[in-house]
Amino acid sequence: MLTTLGLPEEPDALLAGHAATLDEALRYVGARLVDNTDVRVDDAGKIHVSSDKAIVEPPSLIDLRKRVVAMLPRVDIGDQILEVMGWVPNRKYFGPKRGMTFLNMINDQAFGMGHKIVAGTDRDCLHAIDLFFGSGTANLPEVLITDTGSYSDLVFGIAQLLGVDYRPALADLPD
Repeated sequence: MLTTLGLPEEPDALLAGHAATLDEALRYVGARLVDNTDVRVDDAGKIHVSSDKAIVEPPSLIDLRKRVVAMLPRVDIGDQILEVMGWVPNRKYFGPKRGMTFLNMINDQAFGMGHKIVAGTDRDCLHAIDLFFGSGTANLPEVLITDTGSYSDLVFGIAQLLGVDYRPALADLPD
C-alpha cells in the first residue's frame, strides 16, 4: 500500500518536511496579518475575515445567465430519478431500507421556505439546487449554504451559471 501511494515506510522525514512547509506558510501568513485590515483575530484566537465587496455584473453576463436558464429543461427531479432507475437498476441507492434525506430551505430569519424528501442518496447536492429554484418563492435567496454532504464541484458550476453564491459549510472547519 505504501509503495502504491509513494510513501516511505518510515514517515519521520516526510512528516518533518510537511511540518516545515506548514510552519513556513503559517509564519508568512502571520506576518501579513498585522497589515491586513480585512482580517482580525479575536481573544479566543479565532480568525474573522470581513466580507468582500460586491462586483458589478456586466450586462453580457446577466444576458448569458438568462439564456442558460431558458435552455435548461424543467423536469421534476423525482420523475427524472425514476426514469434513470428504469435504465439501470441500482439497488445501492434506491430500494428498501436505504434511508432518506430531508432537505430544508430556510431564510436568514430561520423561516421555512421549502423542503424536500429524497430517498436514499449519498449526495443530495443536485436536490439542494432543485429545492432552491423549485421553491416557488418570488425572491430567490442570494446564497446557497449546505452541509458537507451537499458539496460538489458540479454544484459550484451550476450555482455560478445561475448566479448563486454557493457556500458549503465544510465539516470541522472553524468560522
